[in-house]
Amino acid sequence: MPENNKNTNALTAALVPGILSGVIVVIMSVSLAALVFSGRLAGHIADGIALAINTAIIAGLGIAFFSSCKPVISIVDEDTAPVFALLASFVVAALPVTATGDQLFITAVAAIVFTTMIGGIGLFLLGVFRFGNFIQFLPHSVMGGYFAAVGWLLVIGGLKVSSGLTLSSWDAVQALVDEERLVRWLPAIAISLILFGLRKRVSSTVLMPATVFAALVVWHAVQAYLGVSPTDAMRDNLLIGPFGDESARLLKPMAGIDFDIVNWGALFSNVGTVASVFLIAVMSMMLSISGLGFLTRTEPDMNSELKVAGLANMASGFGGGMIGLP
Repeated sequence: MPENNKNTNALTAALVPGILSGVIVVIMSVSLAALVFSGRLAGHIADGIALAINTAIIAGLGIAFFSSCKPVISIVDEDTAPVFALLASFVVAALPVTATGDQLFITAVAAIVFTTMIGGIGLFLLGVFRFGNFIQFLPHSVMGGYFAAVGWLLVIGGLKVSSGLTLSSWDAVQALVDEERLVRWLPAIAISLILFGLRKRVSSTVLMPATVFAALVVWHAVQAYLGVSPTDAMRDNLLIGPFGDESARLLKPMAGIDFDIVNWGALFSNVGTVASVFLIAVMSMMLSISGLGFLTRTEPDMNSELKVAGLANMASGFGGGMIGLP
């Protein structure tokens, strides 16, 4: 009997963090997919969510099984996601105005897959040639600039997703104060401030999913009080749906994608952005592993971790995913 209780306790101790981690992975996947697949790609948000979850599954399993850091969970890297969003927007902008919606989407996916594959190969080679130890030579000023740049891109990306504005011009920035736009992005700012404040007082892993769930309940309750139905909210672009027929791709993200219609010229004209994604991925990976080592009081083999992350992201690229890191 005591043995059964021990097994039950061990199962519960594994299930609860696992379920919470899964919820957080889904929240992050949906959020980052909405960031990358916005603007002219917004009609393919269901595909974007599928690709993001695909990344979490493939890269997450690969890194979880073979990383020396235990336990570790990998998702779409939030540091590179804003640059993926820039890459997708640049590629779409480089296409002719006569390009079809499918050509826009498939060319953007090709750019994401190409970048993820390059990132995976690069991470693997850095590990093979033992460049992992070079993190100790990174200047504090460079790291400060890195965090500031990534944070700024995430803030701008969040405003873009919530307001529906590209914020690429002063007129677009001024449009943020329009009443129609205020009701879109002010709740997002409020939720982020609440979450930021709670994180300083509550260290529980339940915090993020609980806050997001509460925000969803409050938002829909307010909409119901105002007489706005979910259908009306979708029509006014207040919700990420409707998905329509594309919801079928949530289980098969690469189904029906014809890479023969990719505009490779638009892709290769943005190789500079591809290089930026790779450099950010390297810094993000090294900092994550260093942080995990500090938290677990271990000394992970950085070169081994780079090779594991590289192979996992090459597999993610084959599945159409983005870069996934711890």
